[in-house]
Amino acid sequence: MFNIFGKTQSQNQACKVIVINNGFKTPVNQKQVQKVYIQSQQQNINIQKKRLQNEVQPNQNESETEETLRKQKIRQAIRKQKQLQQQQQQQLLLKQKQKVTEYNKNNKYD
Repeated sequence: MFNIFGKTQSQNQACKVIVINNGFKTPVNQKQVQKVYIQSQQQNINIQKKRLQNEVQPNQNESETEETLRKQKIRQAIRKQKQLQQQQQQQLLLKQKQKVTEYNKNNKYD
């Protein structure tokens, strides 16, 4: 394997995902792509948590059982959102792996 952009072999292997940016192909570390995606998903979850908490404000007249039911609904919504996020992350990782393997098949190194 040869050096790309003055990097060593191990760094070349880490830079398998190619992102086309303004017509230029630039190697991007796959872990960085995943980190950015995960951070954005966590921010989305935090925003949705705040929305849920704002939507379901406790009334002063609510009894304790109604309060616990309200909290349970919030927890369920958050759990569903986390499950959705995990599914999306798994799908994205699968797509990335498929793209990497497809790219590696098409562009074999000597």
